[in-house]
Amino acid sequence: MADTPQFVKLAGFAFLRANRHYSGSYGGLQYSVDVVDGEAGDEFEAAVWPAPYCREQTDPALCKTARFGFDEAGMRAAGHWVEEQYAAQKSRWDTAAGASVLDAAPWQRPKEP
Repeated sequence: MADTPQFVKLAGFAFLRANRHYSGSYGGLQYSVDVVDGEAGDEFEAAVWPAPYCREQTDPALCKTARFGFDEAGMRAAGHWVEEQYAAQKSRWDTAAGASVLDAAPWQRPKEP
């Protein structure tokens, strides 16, 4: 997309391999890129969800994820995917940008029976 903003500045492959997590936000979009176990070894998993809470306190139905190969190209693809999610649903993220942690309680996992 020509009008896709470029805001994901991942620290680098060596950083992600060592730390296994990177997160950030842009407008009302929260995002993370994590190293996760895949079927054929490590993979990158990119996730996006609306502000204002962290991923663990956001309803999983509002989160979207994608997996990428564990190499430099996969890392770049994960960053581009996050940027594409922002451009594709800009109005959603603009609405979330106005949300405040004071507006409502965070989502909580249902209690086990």
